[in-house]
Amino acid sequence: MTRLFTLMLLLPVAGCAPASLTSGDAICTATRGARAVHAAALAETPDDRAAVSGANLIEIIDAACR
Repeated sequence: MTRLFTLMLLLPVAGCAPASLTSGDAICTATRGARAVHAAALAETPDDRAAVSGANLIEIIDAACR
């Protein structure tokens, strides 16, 4: 589970997002899928602290991308 969580966090950095993001819209578009996968994984984790901190992070990013 820890490996999956780590992998999901690295996806946007590892080449799934364009290398030359220049705007907030590009960041929101490039991370939309990774945020959804991460949110789903957090819903299943038994570690409450990780789930809460991850959910808070996703909530902040989602709010900025509206």
